[in-house]
Amino acid sequence: MVRPKALPITGFAACNFDGVAIDLVHQFKRGGALELARFMSEPMAAALAGGDLRANWANEAGTVNVAAVPSRPDSFRRRGFVPARLLVRALVARLRRQGLDAREFTGVRLNRKVSDQALLNLQQRAANLAGAITVGPPPVPGTQLVLVDDVVTTGATIGEMYRAATESGWNCKFFVSFAETL
Repeated sequence: MVRPKALPITGFAACNFDGVAIDLVHQFKRGGALELARFMSEPMAAALAGGDLRANWANEAGTVNVAAVPSRPDSFRRRGFVPARLLVRALVARLRRQGLDAREFTGVRLNRKVSDQALLNLQQRAANLAGAITVGPPPVPGTQLVLVDDVVTTGATIGEMYRAATESGWNCKFFVSFAETL
């Protein structure tokens, strides 16, 4: 399990973004192999449901909302789906089978146009996303919000999502991704 360090929130990635992981993500996102969401969610659920995270979850929250990073509208039109949202649905199903009260939270939105992050460096990615994500409605007391992305590259998206979530009053302690490059 990989633990990205460059973010304001504790997080876990199932693997490094190299070799087979690159192939899986490309088949999932570009090739439309949507069934891979179930496979990719397995180690993500293990990270969230195991050890210290499970203890924190049980002690502090009855319900944990799981939220996907948003996709740009043009990415959605091209693919026909939001990759992180499919991962969230598979992840929530796995967590519920493990006895955890997990629910998909769909209140994360882009509030303005952003550029494709693929060709941007760390600073450009952060500037591109600054203030671009909103999270609502406000949380029900006693709930947490777990952030989910398929691949964490620089952490800019998770960082912006964390900012928006905490400014909206969410208790946001963890993120999980399938792969990372940090």
